[in-house]
Amino acid sequence: MSPLARRVWRADVQFLLALGVLLFVSAGSLYYWQAWLYLAVFALGMVLASGYFLRHDPQLVERRMGWSETRPRQRRLRSLAGLTMVAVYLVPALGWRWQGAALSAWAVVLAHGLQLIGWWLVYRVLLANHYASSTIQVEAGQTLVDTGPYAWVRHPMYAGGLLVFLATPLALASWWGLLPILGFAAVLMARLLDEELVLATELPGYVEYCRRVRYRLIPFVW
Repeated sequence: MSPLARRVWRADVQFLLALGVLLFVSAGSLYYWQAWLYLAVFALGMVLASGYFLRHDPQLVERRMGWSETRPRQRRLRSLAGLTMVAVYLVPALGWRWQGAALSAWAVVLAHGLQLIGWWLVYRVLLANHYASSTIQVEAGQTLVDTGPYAWVRHPMYAGGLLVFLATPLALASWWGLLPILGFAAVLMARLLDEELVLATELPGYVEYCRRVRYRLIPFVW
């Protein structure tokens, strides 16, 4: 196993363990079956995606492993995004602890279907864009990508991620968990707009691309 693969699998396991602790400690019970199902689906997606890209595009994986933003504004936005993400998980777990499940089993299953669509979109973005980094930067030799999901919206990675997190509280059987999504969406849009300033300045052809693809996040909406 390569050093990169060890780093990826270690990070995946640590994230799942931390998420499990957050959910079950907040719920005060291991009988929170919606959380078990969520973790299982999440783990399956991580294993499949990590395994595929480690084999076929390790350079992309290396880019995705970077978490250090160089710009202060983006560091602040990333911190805010982290807090809202914790709330997206915390609120449903606390709701389950105090009131039980607010959604039926069928609604939970449908929410997982919505979440899988979001993950599929993220996967398509990673296939289309070899330079899809987790930090906002333009690398030497980077070229504009305007095919696949990028032909519909300018930031399909954000669209897929928003769909995943929109489905998350529902998959955890909570309506109240949708409230932190508003904060997450606001931070995401602020990060997106700031990223566009960088791309318009540093990525050749991006301004023309914006004229061709009008929508940033949701087709025919914004």
